[in-house]
Amino acid sequence: MISRRERHGFAVAVLCGLLFFAPFYGHPADAEALDVQAFWQSPSESAALAVIREAFRERGGVWVDFPTENFDENRRLAFQRIIEGIPPFALQWHAGRELRTMSESGAILELTDLADDMEWSQFLEDDVLGFLGDEGAVFAVPVGIHGENWAWFNSSLLHRYTDSVPETWDDLAAVLARAQSDGIPRIAMGPQAWQRRALFAHILIGEGGAGAHRKIMESGEPGLVDEPIVRRALSIFADLRVHDSRNPSVRSWKDGIRAVAHGDALVQFMGDWARAELAELGLQPGRDFACALSIGPHKHHLSIIDTFVFPRRDYKGLTGQHRTLAEVLLEPKTQSAFSTAKWAIPVRTGLARHVSDSCLREGDKLYRKTNGSVPSPIMIGQERVVSAVETALSVFWDTGSATAEDGAEMLRAALAAGHPPGQDPN
Repeated sequence: MISRRERHGFAVAVLCGLLFFAPFYGHPADAEALDVQAFWQSPSESAALAVIREAFRERGGVWVDFPTENFDENRRLAFQRIIEGIPPFALQWHAGRELRTMSESGAILELTDLADDMEWSQFLEDDVLGFLGDEGAVFAVPVGIHGENWAWFNSSLLHRYTDSVPETWDDLAAVLARAQSDGIPRIAMGPQAWQRRALFAHILIGEGGAGAHRKIMESGEPGLVDEPIVRRALSIFADLRVHDSRNPSVRSWKDGIRAVAHGDALVQFMGDWARAELAELGLQPGRDFACALSIGPHKHHLSIIDTFVFPRRDYKGLTGQHRTLAEVLLEPKTQSAFSTAKWAIPVRTGLARHVSDSCLREGDKLYRKTNGSVPSPIMIGQERVVSAVETALSVFWDTGSATAEDGAEMLRAALAAGHPPGQDPN
């Protein structure tokens, strides 16, 4: 694994070695090697990134990998590099609210003219374009869509207690209680705060629908904690804590899905990128694992859009390599291959999907249903609110003696800290 100091030194060497840059629409080979910073590092993610890399190189692009370990490090290092004047050529990012902040600060290049010239509005999924900027401006190139609110079960362990996948949190609670009596390891949960936040969002959406989730993450009003549906979600969240296997080998989401695959946990709550890792392990739905999307009476696809942004550098405007990479990311061939490798929904319409997979067929269907897609907190929440909520929920999860009422007060305090009174949430 490359250390942070080595990565920083690498960036300096690459960027200082650039002699000149091609003008917009110029030939991509006119530029020296430029680095692409991304946190897709699992086997399936690396395979998906390789699809883009090789397609870019086939078009004459010169690509150097600049890997980061996870989303949090990717974000921290990106801002550090931008502040120090050595930003990457392209940066893996999420669509949504933070793009507006980055654009207002001048940290990333605007892509509106490029999007208009390529006619993105003619072929992107309906709800994608609106998350790529603000007030008609575009600042990111989309590449794929994932759903965050999935549960992945070890089939052998699950079928000891039920013939069907749990459809409600009460159904799941009954299965977990029986497994607990038999001493079966139950929930694979990593230590990262975002994993706990994702589970809470899964519960909140399943129990209360899209409205409750959006109220919490978009407005961040502390008083929302008193709403019955939020209390219900916190109660379910609190009850699930006792079933955390606390397996010391589960240090990441990748470890968690492997624990489920190997029978070291009954279930993991994780986005559909976990499906790609199960495929890497050669496992099949039904035979080896089972899946559930949006447990609870309200069914929504908690969507997150992966993108690339182009940080502003010491020259003006976009280069030929920028345009080439944008074209490669969105061309049908790349979209199909990338989505197959990463088990993501393409951002481009009209593509033949591999819908034979019983799990992702449900994800596709729900995403395209009217009002079926709900944006992830990463896309709609203020960063300080999301961070505060994640921390509060993670502390609550790790404090076994805390009651649901304690959890409510933790969440209330977090929202108050993340959203000072009288501050416009927008």
